[in-house]
Amino acid sequence: MVSDTLKRLGPYELIRRLPRPGRAEVYVGSRVVHVDPGSVTAEWPDLALVKVLRPPEDPAEANEPRVKEALARFIEEGRLGMRLRHPAITRTYGLGLDRDLNLHFIVQEYLEGASLAQVLAHQATLEEPLPYRVVLQLVIPLLKALHHAHHDALREDGRPLRVVHRDIKPANAMLTWDGRVLLLDFAAARSTSFTRQETVQDVLVGTAHYLAPEQVFDPSSVSHATDIFATSVILYELCTLSPLLPRTRRYSEVAEALAKFNLADCMARVDSDRYPGLAEVLAQGLSPDPRTRFLTAGEMARELEGLLLAADTGPSLQGFAQRLRSQLAGDDEPRPRESGPAATASSLVTGERMRAGIRTTGTGGATSSRSSGPGPRRPGGTMGPAGGHDRGAPPEETGHGARPSLVELLLAALIGFVAAVVGLYVVLT
Repeated sequence: MVSDTLKRLGPYELIRRLPRPGRAEVYVGSRVVHVDPGSVTAEWPDLALVKVLRPPEDPAEANEPRVKEALARFIEEGRLGMRLRHPAITRTYGLGLDRDLNLHFIVQEYLEGASLAQVLAHQATLEEPLPYRVVLQLVIPLLKALHHAHHDALREDGRPLRVVHRDIKPANAMLTWDGRVLLLDFAAARSTSFTRQETVQDVLVGTAHYLAPEQVFDPSSVSHATDIFATSVILYELCTLSPLLPRTRRYSEVAEALAKFNLADCMARVDSDRYPGLAEVLAQGLSPDPRTRFLTAGEMARELEGLLLAADTGPSLQGFAQRLRSQLAGDDEPRPRESGPAATASSLVTGERMRAGIRTTGTGGATSSRSSGPGPRRPGGTMGPAGGHDRGAPPEETGHGARPSLVELLLAALIGFVAAVVGLYVVLT
């Protein structure tokens, strides 16, 4: 069994293990073995996320069908990831096998930021609606990433991969501190170009309260429209800071909620004054019938881009990300509004991990070396002179509160003067 004592894997020294459920383990790795420029691993980064498949505790179970199926899924995840090259998808650099340990591993980008699950949790704690432009800028890149996976990503032979993500949720989308949005974790993805035979259990995947109706009632019928529905659920939650479907791990409870789903009631909860045009977009994206949703994720992205062009000026996504970073650095671990194992898997940068600039992503994706932030990176992902916190930022950007007013300063000076007079009187008498 892979354990916390695992210190080295392939060319990487494993600095830290990130908590997550399941049989795969995710580590922050620092490259210690360098290779010739022509090697297949030459482009692997010096700092990366290393995902390793945990073997069964009992070696006798290694030949069981479920174990072989888990290995096949893991290898397919790595193969798919290497074919997805888009600015809004975290990069998978390679799939490796440590022959000494007989462990398969995937090398992915290391990024610094917070998932949309943490964004939602933080804004709900503040009871502060997200700015209109920020909402649009958080969702548009996800749709463009999905369009690439659905239609543009190619196999080695040039044929389309036609990938369906199948587990779109806020925990699998990341906002980096420099204001970029990326789609993470294709562990549950399916490509119609790969021929691995899937079991019923493998088809019925995804986080219950982000499932499209067809995913629940006919899991084998998932399509690109399934991902569009789940992305629309995220858009709805960003607008309302409330869930569309019950927070539950039980598919049966979600099936019951979807059977009673009333689209008009949901649209009535979207503030059309604050978020003009989004109720109409959501009505199409959340249509129970996949045939009446947007034809492609790219089409939905263009609709939102039109709204963004017409929107009044507002905060930039980079400015919002920097403010969020400063606020989270001072919070006591705000919790994502998920429960059960999925919540553990999608835990975000909180506590020490936030201050170290490290986050876990969804069911194992991770954070990467593509991001930037104030200050130099230290070993283990620490950023800047104070663990990722820019001491030079003004108070309104650091989340530490506003400067004291003139009245407060005068009052403090008066209190100090009175105290000094009283002290002098006591000494003289």
